[in-house]
Amino acid sequence: MSSLLRPSVLGLKIAATGLLSALLTCAQVSATESITLSNGDWPPYMSEDLRSSGPLSHVVSLAFEAEQVDTHYKFFPWKRSMLLAEKGKVDGTLGWKKTPEREENFYYSEPLISTSNVVFYLKSKPIHFNQLSERKSTSAALVSGIHYETFQPLINSSIIKPIYVYSQSQAFRMLLKKRIELVPQSLEAGYAILTKHFSKAEQELFAHEPAPYAEPSQIYLLLSKSVKGNYALLQRFNDGLKKLRETGIYYAIWQSSHKGGYVLNNRELIAKNRKVIQRDNSLKHKSGRSWLAGIKR
Repeated sequence: MSSLLRPSVLGLKIAATGLLSALLTCAQVSATESITLSNGDWPPYMSEDLRSSGPLSHVVSLAFEAEQVDTHYKFFPWKRSMLLAEKGKVDGTLGWKKTPEREENFYYSEPLISTSNVVFYLKSKPIHFNQLSERKSTSAALVSGIHYETFQPLINSSIIKPIYVYSQSQAFRMLLKKRIELVPQSLEAGYAILTKHFSKAEQELFAHEPAPYAEPSQIYLLLSKSVKGNYALLQRFNDGLKKLRETGIYYAIWQSSHKGGYVLNNRELIAKNRKVIQRDNSLKHKSGRSWLAGIKR
């Protein structure tokens, strides 16, 4: 059985509901194709440090597997993930909102999830969203390559001063050091980042409030228009995603995620870190210029 489909990963007793039999059916079909997608660090949805690269990655993998396609992930900073997909260096990328600019370069899947939008701040320096226009300027850490539709009008009117960073954890670290005043983020991802990267005492220093006028964000899989065959492949992916929803597998994945089913235990973390060290040592002994060397951030 595919390691992606282990019941222990789902963390639920799904055999009694008939979902296990559906999973086995998917796993027993030999994949005849493969796809490579750029991925990013966005816990609790996606991360190298989560089982199956996180529940959102797991949904994508299983939807493709249901259509006899193997999925391979490569993790990069968000801006680079998008650039590589645009250039066709990978087949596509996941975890993105829909924008007119991106629609010029990508085919969009059916929505994968919907996330709620909030802003994080320090309890010692509370900032209320509806009072921003009364201030001269408020600094906010924004991750390069991510679209912040709620904030764009505020940036255009100089109410928000954007400070661009490479990662979500860097944004929260800057907030803790009072180098910026706000961090926009989805509610679940924000607290997952705090739990992963900050001590319990530090976590208590943060608070959040809803971003007004911000509708829940739809998140998608994007396949590059520059890669031949991707339009047909996306239709198959949507068919696979529909199967996951109809069988209940999709909902079982998210129930497991909410119960911590994708969090690695200490033994798994040690094994993973050992593989990373071995990989890095191997790369040091390889000669030649990486194909990524010419890609600018």
